[in-house]
Parts: sequence; C-alpha cells; structure tokens
Amino acid sequence: FEPGQDDRIGFVNKTVQSGILYVCTGRDDSGMWEAFQGTLIAVSQRVRSSQTLRRLDSMIAEESREVAAYEQAVSHALKVMEAVRLTCEGHYFPMQEYLFAQVGNSRSCNVPEAVSRLLIRMCQDHSATDIIDRIELSCISSCLTLLMELAQGPNLRNQEFLSTIGVIENALMMLGASFDHIQHLANDLYPSEIRQLKASLVELMLSLLEGRLDKKIHMDLLQRIDPAAFRDRIEFVHRYFVFRQ
Repeated sequence: FEPGQDDRIGFVNKTVQSGILYVCTGRDDSGMWEAFQGTLIAVSQRVRSSQTLRRLDSMIAEESREVAAYEQAVSHALKVMEAVRLTCEGHYFPMQEYLFAQVGNSRSCNVPEAVSRLLIRMCQDHSATDIIDRIELSCISSCLTLLMELAQGPNLRNQEFLSTIGVIENALMMLGASFDHIQHLANDLYPSEIRQLKASLVELMLSLLEGRLDKKIHMDLLQRIDPAAFRDRIEFVHRYFVFRQ
C-alpha cells in the first residue's frame, strides 16, 4: 500500500455507499428489502427440520435433497448479508439508520431485527449448537459481523434495539456452548473456528456498549451475565492452551 491509500479507499467506500443510499431513497425499494428478509426467513424455516435430519444415521433421497436445499439457502443468505454489510461498512451512519427503517417506503424492513431473529433461530439452545456444521457456523459469524457493523460508530438506536431483542442472551448461551459436532470434525476440543466465533460474540457485546454516555446497556449486561459461566470459560481456555500438548 502507498502512504494514504487506506484513506483513499475509505473515501471511495463512503462515496459508493452514499451513492447506493441515494438510489435506495430515491424510489420505493420495499421489494428489495422484502427479498432480503425472505432470504433469511427461508433459512430460519428450514433450520430445525434440517438439523433433525442430520441426526439420522442415514437419509432417503428426499431427505438428502431437503438438506441440500437448506445448505443452498444458507449459502445464499451469506452472500446477501455480506452485500448489506458492505453498504454500511465503516459504520456509515446514514445507511445504518436506513437499514433500521426505510422511511418513505410503502413497507419497511428492520434489518437488525431480521438478522437477529436468524441468529437466534440458528442457535436457540445448547442442543442446537452441538449439531451445527461449518456452513451454519459461517452463517452465525456473518450475522454477528453485520450486527456489529450496525451497532458500532456508535449507533445508539441500533444498540438499544439489539440489547432488547434477545441477542445478548443468545450470545451468552453460545459463549458457554461446546459445539460438539465442530469439535468432532476438527478433532479438537477448542477448534480455531470456535475460538474465532466466541471472540466475535464478545466483540458484539462490546459493540453494544461502544461510545455510550449512559449506563442503560451496561446495567442490562450486568443483570444477564452469569459470572460463573465466564469463570468456567476462562478456566477451560487456560487448561486447553496449557495442557493440550
């Protein structure tokens, strides 16, 4: 990179982002956001049935096709969420606001809510985390990355909304999960992809606190955090890195 190149790239990104926002706000783009929401719902509706099928020792042809269709839907959702993330990358505030509510459209889609509901649906409890595979892990990571981009800057409204919709509880649950299937695939008690995911979960919670001058979300976190669970995780990570050899 040449000196100052990063700044020029940032300027180009903001120019492109503002251009995209200009096009979006210049017409009724309800259909585009309904399509985005539909893409995430298509995954949410198949999560439970597909995870149940994967628990079987063998599947018939129709069941295999159903699982394949689910994995294709997840792959599509990954691409769509990344495209939306890029529109507000660098905490572009006007687009963060637009993704919360498309004022002026005939119908509005709350992107933070849609992504949060997919995240929670993907990993509702410990039994679900123990059977997710790598493509689902990528989907969870993509949800986290987009939600962080929507909250940081900070965007106070998005932070407060995300703190009330169940994201914190879900993140804390996943922090204490083992992710048995991923452990088995990697032949490792604490695979790198799980370490990266759990780092992202903590980063998401920190993003909800970023730049706030009040204590509202800080107090919410304190009320929901289980100190014993954090202690157990610290002890586990210490033992893993000290004794794994």
